[in-house]
Amino acid sequence: MQGLKEIDLQMSNYMQILEIAVQHGLPVLLKNVHETLDAALDPILTKSVMKIGQYYAIDVNTVKHKIFASI
Repeated sequence: MQGLKEIDLQMSNYMQILEIAVQHGLPVLLKNVHETLDAALDPILTKSVMKIGQYYAIDVNTVKHKIFASI
């Protein structure tokens, strides 16, 4: 799959990579996932998308990111 980002949750910069993927509408594969996840992933995993004006956004790491939504 073109543009697929593989993110190991043990990487120190995984949240930055995830934010970039969300901003560009790229698919993400989370690796090394444990039973409990970082709470910062909740908005993405639950698709907590909000409409702001004419675009959609999602909170990632307390920052609203404009996204390319196919909801």
